[in-house]
Amino acid sequence: MSTSFLARAVSCLALLVSIAAFAQTPDKPIPPQIPGQNAIMLGAAWYPEQWPESRWEEDLRLMEAADLKVVRIAEFAWSRMEPSEGHYDFDWMERAINLAGKHHIVAVLGTPTATPPAWLTQKYPDTLRIEANGQRVTHGNRAQASASSPRYREFCRRIAEQMAIRFGHNPNVVGWQIDNEYGYALMSYDDATRRQFQDWLKAKYKTLDSLNTHWTTSYWSQTYDDWVEIPIPIGGHNPGLMLDWKRFITYTWTSYQQNQIDAIRKHSDAPVYDRQFHGLLRRVRSLHHHRTAHLCLLGRLCWHWPRRSRLQRPLP
Repeated sequence: MSTSFLARAVSCLALLVSIAAFAQTPDKPIPPQIPGQNAIMLGAAWYPEQWPESRWEEDLRLMEAADLKVVRIAEFAWSRMEPSEGHYDFDWMERAINLAGKHHIVAVLGTPTATPPAWLTQKYPDTLRIEANGQRVTHGNRAQASASSPRYREFCRRIAEQMAIRFGHNPNVVGWQIDNEYGYALMSYDDATRRQFQDWLKAKYKTLDSLNTHWTTSYWSQTYDDWVEIPIPIGGHNPGLMLDWKRFITYTWTSYQQNQIDAIRKHSDAPVYDRQFHGLLRRVRSLHHHRTAHLCLLGRLCWHWPRRSRLQRPLP
């Protein structure tokens, strides 16, 4: 197996363990979360769309030899699954999933919504985020889409549902992952998102008097007389406004997640996993991780291997 493959495919070790499992005493077996599978499963991220199909067999043979039991696939493969709007190609995924099953490796499917295809963002530029400086991000990299965009959410719902229709009853598919790291909790600063935030505040506080009181807006002449006056905070701002903006970020990503869960649940009873529990927790402080995790049946611990240069450093 090549170093490049290790850097890409074994980028994430998934420990599928529930909180209850930690409470088990040593003399009692840990109950499995997935019927027919071990309670603790060691696996890797696998990106078959990035490799010649002729290589798949050898890679899976090596994974089986390493006693890996599960792979996560498809999380960044939207352009391969939907090469043009409304035209889906899942045949290659089915071959990959079934080949993994031949090697006694089950699959967790990731919805690919962290990486929209170029045809989508080109045709519907309103699905791309607006940065705090007013610039619209360009296509590429990942997490460039707006989680608050109704149009983008509809495309996310469609691809998630199409995946569930095709693979919801495949015996080699044991779970689902929604998106990937939830866009580092990045938000769009467009006018539509601002209106959503204002509507969310109105639903929470009911009246402007209540909001002004809670935020102590009499300080520095910050009093609001109309909901449309309330901005998205950029930089230092009223602490109440900043806190509620962070709460709105959680609300946005939670509903974004639920949109895809609902689409999958129509066609699959397999567990849905949260993809947030790793080093990202240290960086994404705008997201209330418990709120997103409680919608999922299981959590996973993911460990990203250091880059090669870091691995070569001498130990202290």
